[in-house]
Amino acid sequence: MRLLYASVLIVGLAVLSSCSKQGVDLDKVKKDFTAEMDTISGAEGHKYLGYDGVDAVADGDKAKVTIKGVKFLVPGADPLVVGDIEMHAVPKGDDQYDLTDGKIPSKFSFKGPQGVFVVDIGSQSWAGLLSTKYHSFLSADAKYGGIKVSGPALQGGAVDLAEITMKTTSDDKGNGVFDQTTTGTLKTLAITGPEGSGVFDSGDFKSELKGAKLADLRALGTDWQALIMGAGEGKPADPALVTRLKGYLGVIAALTTHMDLAGMKVKDATSDLFSAEHLVIDGGGTTLDQPKAGLSFDMSLLGLKVPAADLNPEVAKNKQFIPTMVKFGYALDDLPAKELWSAWLDLFASGAMQPGNEAASQQAMQGFGMQMVQLASQAGSAFRLTNLELEAPAARLKMDGNIKADGASPMGASGTANIEVGGLDAIADAAKQSMPPEDAAGASGAFDMVRGFSNRETTADNKVVDHYAIVLGPDGKMTINGKPFDMFGAMTGQPQQ
Repeated sequence: MRLLYASVLIVGLAVLSSCSKQGVDLDKVKKDFTAEMDTISGAEGHKYLGYDGVDAVADGDKAKVTIKGVKFLVPGADPLVVGDIEMHAVPKGDDQYDLTDGKIPSKFSFKGPQGVFVVDIGSQSWAGLLSTKYHSFLSADAKYGGIKVSGPALQGGAVDLAEITMKTTSDDKGNGVFDQTTTGTLKTLAITGPEGSGVFDSGDFKSELKGAKLADLRALGTDWQALIMGAGEGKPADPALVTRLKGYLGVIAALTTHMDLAGMKVKDATSDLFSAEHLVIDGGGTTLDQPKAGLSFDMSLLGLKVPAADLNPEVAKNKQFIPTMVKFGYALDDLPAKELWSAWLDLFASGAMQPGNEAASQQAMQGFGMQMVQLASQAGSAFRLTNLELEAPAARLKMDGNIKADGASPMGASGTANIEVGGLDAIADAAKQSMPPEDAAGASGAFDMVRGFSNRETTADNKVVDHYAIVLGPDGKMTINGKPFDMFGAMTGQPQQ
């Protein structure tokens, strides 16, 4: 009986030991996380992230992983020390880990050029799915609260964030290509300083990546970091590195971003300056993996109020023209993505952007700007003003249009624009009243000329709106509502009608 009991006990212990090893292979966990840190830390000789080591210990059916002494490496300066990062990890297949309970130190500090920054985190929660194959998080769910950034470096200022959340999901499209969506929210972001403050009551954001080649995206990040750090250290660019970077074009097919910050309030040390119900920003890129790409940007200020206008009598008497809404948006179409990316990399490879080379870098940037215009012209790129809108109690402006590079045109471009103006007469009257009598006559003539080109209508609510359809033809001639307009003549005071 004793022999049987002993035999069963030995077999049981062996089975439990085997099950434990099958549940969490701590050696593999430690090896995988060490390799992951080495990969994301940057190329050898250009590392921007450092750490002291990786520990993995069993904690129930999970591995508790600690990445010790994480720090950001800054050439020529002290590292920005974060400290130990902890998480629980459960293997999922051969190349993925379910991560939970992710935490960074609740307080850490680092020294910047202007002094010490101190970061405090009141609460934190993080989980995600790590792919060691693609060196990327395929999903993440995070929530942080009570974040405060302070310290001597801010010279009496501070940044407080009550809460921020973020969630990322991925859709596997096959062959290492993913669509990724990130959404998030924030509550009460306050930036304060001796001269004033800025506050956002709440906000939400969303970004979408389409056709992201995650492995190439990680490699691009590593090589780009190596190029930037090399330039910062005054080292010549490695030709092989530049060649690799040029080959990364198309690592994503499209990108969109959206951010809506609500309850914006800006103050100086003594009074309210302005506020807005919403600050909305949208941007994106399309066909980024094709020979010609597009970029877009939109910004809106809604429910805008400027109480500071009442403090200036000259401004206060015309505050009916201060906008309560501002919208601005543009798009760039048919950009030669490959040629522009290559030219940008060649600029860095030239050594002109190295420290202590300000004169050469300024000249190089001017040359790059001219090269951009030339490349865009050759590709037939176009600029579209998708929206410009200003709305005030007594006036309104709305405008859109497009202009396209045209090498055959004397102006180098051709295009159209549509403008609507409400309250033009009120604007003209206010402008003349604010001028000395000797200047008012000239202003009156200018407004008369503008009205002379208008197609004017009276709306159903008895408001007067002036419409302008502007055409810049390939021959370099401009018309407004079909009437010839000499832009250079107008600038020299020549009559246009």
